[in-house]
Amino acid sequence: MKSIPQKVVHLAMLSIFIFFLFSCSKDTDLLLDSVLNDPGVSVEEKNGTQEVPADEEGFVFRTFTFSATNDAYIQDDAGHDKSIVRLQEDYRTSYLMFDLSEINGPITNAVLQFSIDSDEGDGSIAIHKGQDTEWSEENLTINNAPGLQNQLASINKEYKVGSPEKVTLDATNLKAEITSLVMVHSTGNDLAFASKEHPDNKGPKLTVTYKAPEGSPLIEQQEEEEEEEDTNQEDDTNQEEDQNNTASTEGAYYVTTSGKSSNNGLSEATAWNIEEAFDRAVAGDVVYIKAGNYGSKELVVDNSGTASKPIKFIGYTNSPGDLVSTEGSTFNYGDQLDLNKMPLIYGNSNLEKIGLSIPENYIEIENLQISNYWIGVFARGNNVSIKNIISTNLGEQEFDNSQTGKGFQIYGNQSLIENCFILNANSEGINIKGADNCLVKNCKVFSDNTKNMTGYYILLSEGATNNTIEGCELYRNPAGDATIKPHQGHGYVLKDRATNNTVRNSKATNTGIEANFSGVYDNTFENIEIVGSFSTYPGQYSPSIRVLNGSHDNLFQNISVVDSPYGIAFVDFDDGFEGAGGDRDKKEGGHNNKFINIQVDKAKNCVAGTSAEVGAAAFSNNNEFVNCSFNDITGVPLFSRQTIRDTQFINCSFSNIASSTLTQGFAGGSFSASFKDCSFTNVGFAEPSQ
Repeated sequence: MKSIPQKVVHLAMLSIFIFFLFSCSKDTDLLLDSVLNDPGVSVEEKNGTQEVPADEEGFVFRTFTFSATNDAYIQDDAGHDKSIVRLQEDYRTSYLMFDLSEINGPITNAVLQFSIDSDEGDGSIAIHKGQDTEWSEENLTINNAPGLQNQLASINKEYKVGSPEKVTLDATNLKAEITSLVMVHSTGNDLAFASKEHPDNKGPKLTVTYKAPEGSPLIEQQEEEEEEEDTNQEDDTNQEEDQNNTASTEGAYYVTTSGKSSNNGLSEATAWNIEEAFDRAVAGDVVYIKAGNYGSKELVVDNSGTASKPIKFIGYTNSPGDLVSTEGSTFNYGDQLDLNKMPLIYGNSNLEKIGLSIPENYIEIENLQISNYWIGVFARGNNVSIKNIISTNLGEQEFDNSQTGKGFQIYGNQSLIENCFILNANSEGINIKGADNCLVKNCKVFSDNTKNMTGYYILLSEGATNNTIEGCELYRNPAGDATIKPHQGHGYVLKDRATNNTVRNSKATNTGIEANFSGVYDNTFENIEIVGSFSTYPGQYSPSIRVLNGSHDNLFQNISVVDSPYGIAFVDFDDGFEGAGGDRDKKEGGHNNKFINIQVDKAKNCVAGTSAEVGAAAFSNNNEFVNCSFNDITGVPLFSRQTIRDTQFINCSFSNIASSTLTQGFAGGSFSASFKDCSFTNVGFAEPSQ
């Protein structure tokens, strides 16, 4: 018998080993892919354990999807447990916890899943294993937050709202134990993802594959918890149906101008009237409101929805779903209100009426026209969604200096105002009053009434915190009636203890941005275009960046200002305001604010200080300008009626300035500044030392 060389035997054995290794790896990958990518099965349905044979006899590979047991984020050293989890470079860090203790074998694969919600962004996210698990979403603070251990993964991309993200983790650092994950964001725009409390159950998941003895117990604890939760939800639903037996929580209801309270509302032929719908709709109901003139109504939502079953009121033209707004309202400037396109309520200029009141929670209103009221929408409920609402002619339209009309007054937390259009609200367009975590997105607030113009366009006030204004546009007609001196108009305004808010990717025409009072700090204004008409209408003073009355430590970046009286102004005026929480009117402009990549073209002054106080009684300190440019300036570049000191200009450019003086004080004021790596082109003054 011919013998087989030993080298050939070794080679054959090696080939068999590689084959089994590859097969094993391929099987586990296919198992993991089937769990993550099966389009016909929801994540919740996949939570049951799935398995394939392992390479070793008596063992199997099992895959199970764990839901987070805790998820929260740190901001300002405090924990926040919301329906979304936020990430922001050097400001917000997120923490997740998963209970992997029932896993009975080594972990071979792990994929973290989360769904972008409410706030899209971009940049790098590093995912670390946390050093400990001595925290919960209820007690998380900077003091007990877990430190960073091993980095398990990182991703760098754009994160779009609704996008489900999947990140493969380094499984070698994961064990069968309660595990903390720490998510750190850097080099990009902030973002948010759904937490486990999100109404659509899109919270973080961790899909784990592990090697377990064949026949060993399956993981069942999480499934039992979900069954118990479903039972509780059924109990809650039954209680709601018992307490609100005037309407079913199933199906849709209809409203028409000819509807009656005695109808069942189940079709257009048997539609409710509009008051009946707002009285009777309960959690889970969808009410479709057909286009038409519903008259001078004061609508009030009488019941609350729930996180999983909001109450929805949706306007339509001819059939439900035929009116959809995306990235802006279906109403454009220049359009007329059209009762044949969308439902309309019309208040007949009654300055004591509110068009729509929303005192309840989890309410969604879409596609409605509201005109000639004192207030268009007044919302005190939390988790309210207002979408494609057109509100016009709020308050007195003839000049009487009353400043009474208001578009939207929003007091509820986690509210969404999207794709709305407000025209000629003579006092306020949109005001987020003391609310947290609201989003104003793709809205327009315009004023073209030359007699009684809008005073405040989009305003965050009374302690409004962690809100975002994004993709919005403001417009003020500059041709006001000079004989009555109409309100100069305040654009994107943060005042009265507004902190940690963001205004971005927006535009203002003939108005600008403001941070006002000493309780206003740690806010961000970014990617904003301000366009004025100062060269044509020299009485227009608001199309600028204005920091007033002691506002401090705010960030302004990537902002252009064109045709303005001054690009940036530090302003003091005595209005006697004494707010709570340290927010008050001080004899100051603003301090420790940072301006990055600000471009000022065609202005009278680059930076100015104005004051109601004569001379040096008011002051502004330690403001910094980095990578800013100032071009075509007609007056003194740095001009002040107050004391401005310790101002720094770093890598800034000044060009096309005829003034023979760089800085000038007026009426006792002064402007002191230092310059580093700055350039001066075609200027009439002597270059300062650097």
